[in-house]
Amino acid sequence: MRKIVLAPMLMAALGLAAAAAVAGSGDAGEKKPVMLYGKIVKAADEKGVLVILPKDKTDVNKDGVKVATDDKTVVMIDGKEARPANLKEGDRVKVTIVAGVAERIEKVRAETPKAGA
Repeated sequence: MRKIVLAPMLMAALGLAAAAAVAGSGDAGEKKPVMLYGKIVKAADEKGVLVILPKDKTDVNKDGVKVATDDKTVVMIDGKEARPANLKEGDRVKVTIVAGVAERIEKVRAETPKAGA
């Protein structure tokens, strides 16, 4: 009996989709959002580009995915609006990418549920 492993293939496909969205290689009229979860490995540079290591860490994006920001990018840290420059290396983030540019970046905090909750 053969064992089919779909998880690595699915993760690779998601990594390729995120990379394509970041590169803006889709139809110019297409504005479907792509979600990217990961950790910042390089903070925003002077052009507002940051590098995120996706949560799935496929071979396709093992060095991270470059994510462009602009003056319309909304950054949320602890429920408050911030700027891309406020994000630091090591921060875990959820990024919504539309037409190759980050529309929204949320810093994600890992919290342990309280006992009895």
